[in-house]
Amino acid sequence: MLSHTSATPGAGSKKSAAEILREWNKNHKLGLTVAGTLAKAEQPQAEVSFELEINDFPQKARWKVTNKEMISSIIEQTGVAITTRGSYFPPGKAVDSGERKLYLVIEGENAQAVDAARKIIKETLVTATAASIEEVERRGGTGRYSIV
Repeated sequence: MLSHTSATPGAGSKKSAAEILREWNKNHKLGLTVAGTLAKAEQPQAEVSFELEINDFPQKARWKVTNKEMISSIIEQTGVAITTRGSYFPPGKAVDSGERKLYLVIEGENAQAVDAARKIIKETLVTATAASIEEVERRGGTGRYSIV
């Protein structure tokens, strides 16, 4: 159940999406991070790649960064290739040996293009996560139904 203690919309103090995400991480101890590994081969024409784990973000945030329109837009803006890999593992479920949690691979000809794509995806994940949390708060819980 998502219970969030931030100010509700219109309550006077509006928190940024990053602050909401940090607080949500702290409260739910999921350790969500928008981090990854940047690898560059030692060849003159080497590609740069970045892996960004998205498994532990809310479903709407994962959908937002993996939908065709978003991926196409990022590719058009930055010139990188983005591939979704791994499998979704629900919170608390152990990752099987040889498998990985859901993640994105961002590959480009240079570090600037990869970093630009990473920043767009990070911003989208944080914004979509904050929106998802606010939606749950507005509804008053995580369930589909409510008792009136």
